[in-house]
Amino acid sequence: MIFPDNVGFPIGEHGAIPHYYMLEIHYDNPALIEGLRFESGLAMYYTDELRPIDAGIIALGQMVDVGLTVPPMTDNFKVVGHCSPECTRTGIRPEGITVFASMQHSHKSG
Repeated sequence: MIFPDNVGFPIGEHGAIPHYYMLEIHYDNPALIEGLRFESGLAMYYTDELRPIDAGIIALGQMVDVGLTVPPMTDNFKVVGHCSPECTRTGIRPEGITVFASMQHSHKSG
C-alpha cells in the first residue's frame, strides 16, 4: 500500500497510538504438500517528518459465523451487514474520513 504524500501512519506517539505494530501473515497448505515455499516481503519506510494527515485502520464487516460458509456449487451467495449510526459515531470523527485504500479479508471463501 502506498500512502498519499500528505498522509502518514503515526508510530510511537503517546496516547491512543500503539507503541508497536504487528505484521500477521496467513499461510495455508491444506493438502500438506511437503517442501511448498511461498515468498513475500515488506518494505516499511520511516521518517521523522510528520505528515499533516494521520492514516488509520477501520475494520468493517460481518463477525465470523458458520452462516457465512458458502455452500458448495453455489453460483450466488449474499451477505448483508449493517452498521448503526452509534457504531460509526464511536470511531469516526464528525468531519468524516477519506478512504484511500481497502483490503478484502475472506480466508478460503475469497
